[in-house]
Amino acid sequence: MGLSDDSLLKPFRQMSGQPAPGEDLGGWYHYNPDYKWGKDEDGFAPSCTFGQWVSALARMYAITRDQATREKVIRLNRLYAQTISGDYYDKNRFPTYCYDKLVCGLIDSHQYVGDPDAFSILERTTDAALPHFPKHAVEHGKEWRPNKDESWTWDESYTISENLFLAYQRGAGERYRQLGRQYLYDEYYDPLAEGHDVLAGRHAYSYVNSLSSAMQAHLTLEARNICARPGTVLKCSRIKVLRLVAGDRMKRCAPLIVRMLPPALPRATAALKHRVARMRTSS
Repeated sequence: MGLSDDSLLKPFRQMSGQPAPGEDLGGWYHYNPDYKWGKDEDGFAPSCTFGQWVSALARMYAITRDQATREKVIRLNRLYAQTISGDYYDKNRFPTYCYDKLVCGLIDSHQYVGDPDAFSILERTTDAALPHFPKHAVEHGKEWRPNKDESWTWDESYTISENLFLAYQRGAGERYRQLGRQYLYDEYYDPLAEGHDVLAGRHAYSYVNSLSSAMQAHLTLEARNICARPGTVLKCSRIKVLRLVAGDRMKRCAPLIVRMLPPALPRATAALKHRVARMRTSS
């Protein structure tokens, strides 16, 4: 709540060629048009967390009903809307990643704050963003924009379907169901569905997140109740996915996840085992 609106909007304004007052937040959030990977410390992913902050504020309002929080969410959305441009994505190492976070913030603003303009801002954002995206999900580390250094291959287009499907579910329109389907990463999901471990060597954070897109695909594209039995392994877009459900069902589902985690993730396995043990103790 204490972060300056101008500071939060600064990289958007800079990348869109607008006046950009306010204190620079530095770090990854900073925009440096001459940033050199491996040389510069600040400027790696300008504005990358903005959408997540808006989402967090929207959810905080849903819990606290604090009007100042609601006002900040709506104000940030209006200020952001003034910066929407294709230049932002053209100058961005992570166009789909940053778009995904903006989608999250806007659909949460609609859902939890009741921002009447959230979906219209989302439409303008999508119109500006899509010409700067690959046409389909691209493997982490694979070049899809010419004449760029290696760091420009680290975008995460294979994770964006989750929030696109959620946008559709919350009423943003058919466009988002279609886009969600377009960016499903079947080249990754298919081998998993066939029982092959293709996780080794992949960027763990983003490729695990990608499985949430597969789950949302099942919820959105299958249009049927998939929770007849807690912990059931389901198939979606030719991938077996596990639906986690709240409360008592979570306690029964979680041990299945422990068994599914590959040996290459011992710390994650140990942490989840500890969490499952605590849930069982508290039940």
